[in-house]
Amino acid sequence: MSATQNHPQIDWAKKDLHAEWKKFRQHADLMFAGPLKKATDSEKCAYLLIWAGEKGRDIFNSWGMSEEHSQSMTHLCAQFEKYTAPKKNNLFTRYMFQERKQQQGEPLESYITDLRNLVKDCGYDKPEEMVRDRIVCGIQSQEVREKLLTALTEKKALWRASQRGRSEPRCEVAARP
Repeated sequence: MSATQNHPQIDWAKKDLHAEWKKFRQHADLMFAGPLKKATDSEKCAYLLIWAGEKGRDIFNSWGMSEEHSQSMTHLCAQFEKYTAPKKNNLFTRYMFQERKQQQGEPLESYITDLRNLVKDCGYDKPEEMVRDRIVCGIQSQEVREKLLTALTEKKALWRASQRGRSEPRCEVAARP
């Protein structure tokens, strides 16, 4: 069987182009680890561009990469990764972060983890301060909010919030008749 019979293909018209690229890249990596494992880096780049099709080569040609970089799988794949990555909308991600409030019955640790994940794409200069502020504004417990507002540092605020989150389930069990 020829190594190119079951070659990877990419549909450049897919709505989620980044996911399509990742599947294409995984298939290509399997080909390079299997039937094409003896191929040089330059040959792997040639295969990748052949498999990417005419549209993929048009995209590649628009970058004006140096010959050295165009024959490096690391550089070539990094460019395609960058090209297919979803464009970030800081305003939208910041909106989602700012609107996030702790849900009724949601453990505090879960809420804080979600905030930390949301803030990653916001582009804030001081993400930990933003998380601290969002905890204070979005936490369900008024008592904890008051304590956090008197905390002097963000680490202390995060520590106090996490301590409260860990003790809440025990307090609920102890309060049951």
